Amino acid sequence: HIVPVYDYVERDDACILVMERLAGGTVWGRFVHRGFDQRSACAIAMVACSGLSGAHQHGVLHRDMKPENILFGDDNVLKVTDFGIAHVLGEDDALATRGGEILGTPAYMAPEQASGADLGPTTDIYAVGVMLYELLSGRLPYPEEGGSLATVLRHINEDATPLADVAPAVPAGVAEVVMQALARDPADRFESAEAFGV
Repeated sequence: HIVPVYDYVERDDACILVMERLAGGTVWGRFVHRGFDQRSACAIAMVACSGLSGAHQHGVLHRDMKPENILFGDDNVLKVTDFGIAHVLGEDDALATRGGEILGTPAYMAPEQASGADLGPTTDIYAVGVMLYELLSGRLPYPEEGGSLATVLRHINEDATPLADVAPAVPAGVAEVVMQALARDPADRFESAEAFGV
């Protein structure tokens, strides 16, 4: 469930990736136009976890998981895409910044990524938890008022609004799994994408 890269071209300061064409649109596009039922939302999260598990086993963190980065192929198979800010575990530059800027999408960013701390597979698990929360409830776990910096600070300093409070129709067991993925302390999340996806 990861989009294959067939070739790449480096020119000046840019690197162009040649990947499989995925013409079925993004998870975000379908969510906005059609929505997903609970079963479909959970299946999307499981696919994301499957793709991330493969990446993590090869020492790669995605660092920008969100509904826009999961695409449908012509055959409706989902693939994780956009490893543009991926981080190879073990590299010396463990900070999630470049030129003083935070890399990633604030609404889906784990606290440790937002604060420049060490990253690990649980960083991506947090982002999938945010995504699943959104697909199940129609809203994000934190308010977005005040712009990107305020959003990032909420992820660092506040617990997410319990999913059960905003989407009481979601089964309690599913809500608990989502909230565990959203724990601010990485040690309190699932230890692997595979464990979260199961």
